[in-house]
Amino acid sequence: MDSCTRGYFHKILDNLNEIYAEPVRANGQTIYNCRKATALTAGIHMMLTDALHTIIKRSEIFIFLNTEKSSLLKTYQDFDLKFSP
Repeated sequence: MDSCTRGYFHKILDNLNEIYAEPVRANGQTIYNCRKATALTAGIHMMLTDALHTIIKRSEIFIFLNTEKSSLLKTYQDFDLKFSP
């Protein structure tokens, strides 16, 4: 449901950062306003989490498919990475 209906989270965030987080390009890198980028990230996570919880509550049954794309990929610098939050 996640990436199929709403797209990949980082792509959404990149697009919003390009508009709202005051990008500055220097030496082939893009640097965003930290406060604005953090606020966008928190807001997007909150909206997507709320939407997912709402869908689960409205459902008659909830089934979690434990697949490679929905479950833990690896731990990187103490962060668990998943394809689908």
